[in-house]
Amino acid sequence: MKRVKGAVFVQPIVYGSVSTWQGPDADQFKAHHWYIFVRGLYHEDLSYFVDHVEFVLHETLQPPVRIVREPPYEIEDYGWGEFEVIIRIHFKDKLEKPADMYHMLKLFSLTGEKLTTTPVVSDHYDELVFIEPPEKLLSILEKGTDKKVTSALGKFTSDFIAQEQEDTSKVQAARRLVQAHSHKLQGRLEELDKEAALLRYQVD
Repeated sequence: MKRVKGAVFVQPIVYGSVSTWQGPDADQFKAHHWYIFVRGLYHEDLSYFVDHVEFVLHETLQPPVRIVREPPYEIEDYGWGEFEVIIRIHFKDKLEKPADMYHMLKLFSLTGEKLTTTPVVSDHYDELVFIEPPEKLLSILEKGTDKKVTSALGKFTSDFIAQEQEDTSKVQAARRLVQAHSHKLQGRLEELDKEAALLRYQVD
């Protein structure tokens, strides 16, 4: 399959975990109920180019590798300890290598803080970057999808869309400020040029 030279496509995603302490009476080995997930930034259905998602967990968990073939791409379990998870996204186009994200499952908010039943959320914005993808895949990616995926985890995770908009507004405000200072400086330079020309005229 021919690849498209010079083409780059970026797909924003969010991945992470949500965990909840089960209270003082819970089994010590099932003290926390946790979820691990990956989704599109805009909650879009990624199955139009994602074949399946592989979650590689700690070896003590059974099974240690779990595969989700349909969205929402998330798993859940109970446990007592934190560990690193590999979230591996496999694409329908087999010419593209799987993409790996590494996430530390977070069960506790801050060291020394009293345990509560408030969910502990740890999520991150990232991007799948397709460099010179095959023609067919690029066409599929550019077409996108209007289909959305709903998940109960949505109410807990961070609003990266609002954050992105806020960051964009800050950048635009900074640019306006720089432009204003630039115009002011340009005006002052023009005044200095006139003063210098007048001094030269008086000297001559």
